[in-house]
Amino acid sequence: MFARTRAKLLMMAVLVAIIAFAVVEGIYWWRHVTVTSAWLGADFTIMGSGVNGRIKRIDVQKGDTVKAGALLATMDSEIAELDAVSLEADLAQARAQKTLVENELSAFQQDISDQIKTQETIIVLQNRELETLKQRLGIAQSTMARNAKLIKRQVMSRKTNDTSKDRALEITSELRELQTKISEKQRKIAELKGTTTQEAIFKSRIEVIDRGIEKLEVRIQQAQRELTKMHIYAPINAVVNDVYVNAGVYVEDGDRVFVLHDPAKLWIEAPVDDSQVRHVSVGQRVEVDIEAYPYVEFTGKVVAVGQATVGSMTGNNDASRGAPKIPVRIALDPSDHPLWPGVRATVHIRIR
Repeated sequence: MFARTRAKLLMMAVLVAIIAFAVVEGIYWWRHVTVTSAWLGADFTIMGSGVNGRIKRIDVQKGDTVKAGALLATMDSEIAELDAVSLEADLAQARAQKTLVENELSAFQQDISDQIKTQETIIVLQNRELETLKQRLGIAQSTMARNAKLIKRQVMSRKTNDTSKDRALEITSELRELQTKISEKQRKIAELKGTTTQEAIFKSRIEVIDRGIEKLEVRIQQAQRELTKMHIYAPINAVVNDVYVNAGVYVEDGDRVFVLHDPAKLWIEAPVDDSQVRHVSVGQRVEVDIEAYPYVEFTGKVVAVGQATVGSMTGNNDASRGAPKIPVRIALDPSDHPLWPGVRATVHIRIR
């Protein structure tokens, strides 16, 4: 009798436990949308060669963790360096040529300026001499007038007056000759000041050299960028997922060299049945079970709900494979445990 009572009590306890478990599980499933086919994803960064060249050295291996700015690979840059040095030499030569032409122009302008100053100084002296001759001519003309009066009075002979006339004519001739010389000097100054054609030739040569210098500077910048591209650096803190080349391989611009991902920016892709997606919205908290860590609970939140089914996005919308799935992206909260893209996970999206 006692044994039968004990058995009944035990059965009732088991039944109560089952009912309690069913209630708890029912409440849990009522409050969550669970997806068992989720997986971890990552934004992969493909590192390609930026120039044509031969890989000289690979500095990392598949699986390495690198910091942003770390050197991943080096290309053979000997020819590019020689090209850059040659361009620098050409630029130095062009600048020296420009300096030479500028000095020639400056010397030409200085020579013209000196000649003009010399001619102007001579004109000043000749004008002074001209004034003296004018004064002497005035005196000679006054003497002739006075002599004419004396001749009328028969005080002076005509021969004496003829001498005065000759002197006046001589002074007049010197005066006209000097005026001619002054005009010639002024014309010379005008010619010197009008030497724009020769200056234009110098300036044209300088402009041509300047255009050449600008082209060389652009080519040098391009050569320096080429040299920079011959060193491949990590753009982010990352894990090296794959290395596609070996040292000694010739690669062309755009060829794939590395694939990286940032381990701190993993996310979860959860395909939610279309019958349940109406319960899911951005901001909902998520509990995550990752198969690689069966006794660790991860958390996160919904950051995006897809606007098309997985099948329609892949072009393979086959209804026979089950209910259509809507991709839901979940951002993981920070964790001390290392995680890997592609790892399977189960997510429990809290909807109530």
